[in-house]
Amino acid sequence: MTNLRQFVLPIIGGASLLCLTAPAAAQQTDIMVTGKIKVPRGFELVKQVVDITDIDLASPGGERELERRVGTAVSTICPTAPRPAHWEERDRKLCTDTAWASARPQMNQMIQKVRAN
Repeated sequence: MTNLRQFVLPIIGGASLLCLTAPAAAQQTDIMVTGKIKVPRGFELVKQVVDITDIDLASPGGERELERRVGTAVSTICPTAPRPAHWEERDRKLCTDTAWASARPQMNQMIQKVRAN
């Protein structure tokens, strides 16, 4: 458990700092990815903003880049422990499922908006 704390707590701290600064800049050109991290007394929400201002969502390459960036954010906020125990894998899956569920509607909405124009 101590090794996991040494691995996860700095990530939570870094993600928390992002949450403090990013919402002020968050507009329609950002996607907020939210995951759930297991902590000793339950779960804590961890968020990361994905900037997509430089992506052309009208192109297939832009959609792939959007998917890649959100995937990177999900991997950042839902880290894999080295040689994870079964419960760690289950907790990571919950985190990644939550993160993708939070991001996917935003992604789809932005892509649909671009296609409508």
